[in-house]
Amino acid sequence: HPGERLTSPDIEKGLYKLHNFYLKHGYLQSNTVIQKRVFNPKTNTENLLVECKAGPVIEVHVRGAKISHRKLRDIPPLYQDGVIDQPSLERGVNALNDFYQEKGYLQASATVSPVEHLKADHLRVTYTVKLGREGSFEGYQFKGNAHVSDTRLASVMTIHPGQFPFQSAAFSNKMRDNDLNSIKAIYQAQGFLDAKIVPHLNYY
Repeated sequence: HPGERLTSPDIEKGLYKLHNFYLKHGYLQSNTVIQKRVFNPKTNTENLLVECKAGPVIEVHVRGAKISHRKLRDIPPLYQDGVIDQPSLERGVNALNDFYQEKGYLQASATVSPVEHLKADHLRVTYTVKLGREGSFEGYQFKGNAHVSDTRLASVMTIHPGQFPFQSAAFSNKMRDNDLNSIKAIYQAQGFLDAKIVPHLNYY
């Protein structure tokens, strides 16, 4: 707007809004950059030349489980980085697994189909989710930890059972794997460099 000062944060905010506009319309690989800034000393104003590259439309679908479009945008990494190579798609699989497992579907398992090229500039990514039975995480126990106390190991655990009405249960494969690494680090710090931590999950 005329008369307003244009700061770097203002420009970044504007570029972010443009990116979100394209994102909402399915252009996950869109890119917006400032090409030129032209100052007019006579009017004391500045014109910005912004280049916008929309890229292809990329549809993202989830079959087998309900999820809102807004929430879906927060999960698969391709919404954040716009990349649809296999590593990014697999990270999306892991993110969906974590999302549904944290919702109580402890055996939830997601897969991703090969990217469909509907047109030259129109792609489709489809994730399929098998939820399994809904349940709750009841807790954990340690076995074989002769050199480290249960209390010490429990201090690094992030998975936990629910404590009604104050706290909901928290469990996902990602949380479990992080906890296993934390426990292994405790043993390695005490000189047990070859320590192995093996989880056993009991579903009932």
